[in-house]
Amino acid sequence: MNFRILFALPFVVLSSLLTCTNSELRIVKGNKVTNIESMPYVVSISFVIVGDYCAGSIVTERFVLTAAHCLKDYEKIYITVIAGVTDRRETGQRRKVQKKFIPNSYKNNKRFMDIGMIKVLTPFELGPTVNTIPLCSSSTTLTPDTEMQISGWGKLGKYHLTQPNTLRTTVVSIKKKEFCRTRYRLTEEMFCATGDGTDGCEGDSGTAGVVNDQLCGVLIGGRGCANPKNPGVYTNVNNITVRSFIQESMNC
Repeated sequence: MNFRILFALPFVVLSSLLTCTNSELRIVKGNKVTNIESMPYVVSISFVIVGDYCAGSIVTERFVLTAAHCLKDYEKIYITVIAGVTDRRETGQRRKVQKKFIPNSYKNNKRFMDIGMIKVLTPFELGPTVNTIPLCSSSTTLTPDTEMQISGWGKLGKYHLTQPNTLRTTVVSIKKKEFCRTRYRLTEEMFCATGDGTDGCEGDSGTAGVVNDQLCGVLIGGRGCANPKNPGVYTNVNNITVRSFIQESMNC
């Protein structure tokens, strides 16, 4: 099984059991989202040269939160952030990148801190189809069986050759860390989640895991897609090191 990357980027290797590929996280068996207004924080991140895609989330008018592996191989001039679209072919609000942020600990060891930030060159114009999502509050606990919504434009199945153009969404449940550690070598800032035959997959990397209308996780990978025995893996936005990186990035 490959360790999928939600956006179609090289997923962070969580263990020697995982094989990373360049695009492997899709919303499998997700429901079509008929209107971006239902989740106006979701953005598509496009990479001009190779045509790959990731997802991300608007956290302020200038900043987008995503996965580090989505950004590491691309110069900022080749990255475009597309907001306010249900269909990826729509124009929406397209922004070039002023600066990208990747933790030094990820640069040095790709098993840690798969979290990335983008500062867009021009602020987003906020409104019904483009808006921010708050970061996870300290009072929100990510306990087993907590439901979490994920959304994206990733592939609809392991053997699908192309990504859909329409945004999809589904709900997964957070799993016990003990179970997750039987599948992956998780570090402290990671947790895992899966649904009943539904999951993220290629093209969904970097998407938000939303709990109580707050951004609590960032999808970074997994082994295969929509297999309950191999949950998706997320970076925990409430981890103190992750949160410090986010805040420091937004201060730049």
